[in-house]
Amino acid sequence: MNTQAVTDSRKYCLNCFAIIAGNLTQCTQCQYPQPLEYDKRFLKPQYRLYRQYYIGRVLGCGGFGITYLAYDRNLGTRVAIKEYFPTGFATRAEDGLTVIPASGQEGELFRAGKEKFIAEARLLATLRSHNIITIRHFFEDCNTAYFVMEYLEGETLEDYLTRKGGKLPAQEVRKLLFPLLDALDEVHELKSYHRDIKPENIYMTRKGQPILLDFGSARQQISGKTESMVFLSPGYAPLEQYSHNGIQGPWTDIYALAATYYKAVTGITPPTPQERLASDSLLPPQALGIEMPPQEEQWLMKGLGIKWSSRPESTTEWRMMLEGRPEDEEFRKRKEQEETFVKLAILPKLVDKLLTPAEEQEVYEAATYMNIDNERVHFLIDRALEKTGSLRGDPIADKFVQGWLKNLYADETE
Repeated sequence: MNTQAVTDSRKYCLNCFAIIAGNLTQCTQCQYPQPLEYDKRFLKPQYRLYRQYYIGRVLGCGGFGITYLAYDRNLGTRVAIKEYFPTGFATRAEDGLTVIPASGQEGELFRAGKEKFIAEARLLATLRSHNIITIRHFFEDCNTAYFVMEYLEGETLEDYLTRKGGKLPAQEVRKLLFPLLDALDEVHELKSYHRDIKPENIYMTRKGQPILLDFGSARQQISGKTESMVFLSPGYAPLEQYSHNGIQGPWTDIYALAATYYKAVTGITPPTPQERLASDSLLPPQALGIEMPPQEEQWLMKGLGIKWSSRPESTTEWRMMLEGRPEDEEFRKRKEQEETFVKLAILPKLVDKLLTPAEEQEVYEAATYMNIDNERVHFLIDRALEKTGSLRGDPIADKFVQGWLKNLYADETE
C-alpha cells in the first residue's frame, strides 16, 4: 500500500482515544497529558496507519523497533503495534511517516533484519501459549513492517521489580517465571529461540500473568551479518551469543531465563560470561542471604552454566531437575541410547583431541544403526567436542599446507 496520510478533523486522546477538543492539553476522561509536540523519530500521533489504526502514545522504544498504543477503528479496541525501526540503519523522513533505510552495507542490514522481523511475526502468529503475546495482524507500510498485538495493561518485570524494591521472594519469582518454560517449550519445538529474554522483555499483566515479548530475530540476524556489531543484553546473554560461530539452542534461552530468575531473587544482574570465564564471581543466592530451597538453587545455577554444554539441553530436562517428576519412559530410553552412542562411537575418536572428517563420517554412519537422525548426531558431536576440549581438523591437509608454506618460504630466501 502506498503511504498516504488520512486526515481527520477530530482530535483523539493518545491514551484512551476519546474525542477531545483541539486546544486541550489533558484528556478529560483519562487525564492523560496531550503533548504539544512529538518526537520526530516516531510516527505522527493521530496518523491512521494502514487506514485502520490510529497511532497514539509510544509504549516502548528499543534499538530495533518502536511499539505504539493504537486504536483499531474496525474492531473498536486498543491494540499495540510494533514497528520495525533499527535506529542504526534507518531514519524517519520529513513527512513524519516514511522510514528511510541507510545506504550501502547498512541498507543491506536493514533489509536482512526486516526479513527476520517478518518471520518473527509469522512465527508468533502460529503460537498458542497464553504466555506469548498474541499477533492479530501483520502488514507493510511507510517503507517498513508492522505487526499488531493485543494490548494488555500492566508493566514489564523490570518496572515491577523496581516498584517492589529490586527483588522478590524466591517463591513469588518461581510462580511468575515458571509458566514461561511451557511457552518456551512451544517455541523450541519449532526450532526457534527467543534469544533476548530479560526483565525488560517479560510483561506482567494486571492479573499477574507473565508474557514473553520482543523475540530477538531481527537483532540476531543483523549481529550474524556483521563482524563489527553484536547486539546483546549484558548479564542475560550467554557465552555462545558473543560468537558468530556459537552453538545456540534451547540452552541459550535457558541461560537468559535463569539470569532473569537470578536478578529477580537477588536484585543483582549476573556478570557477563567473559567476566565469569576470567574469574567466576557469580555467588549462589543463599551465599547472598537469600532464602531458597537447596534444590531450587542447584537448579538455578545449573541453568547459569557458563558453557552451553554444561546446561540442560531442553526446558523439559531443566524443569524435571526442579520438579522431580519421573522421566517419561521414551525420554529416558532415548537419553540412555544417546549416552551409549557417545561413549562408544564418539569419545574414542577424541583421545587425541582431534576429530578428522573421516572419523566424523564414521560417527554418522554408526548413528544410522541406532536410528539417530543427523541433526541430533551433529548436536551430540558438538557437545562432546565442547566437553572434552577437542577440535575438528584434518591432519593430512594440515601437513600438506605446512609443507607447502615451508617450501614457499624456502624459495623466497634463495
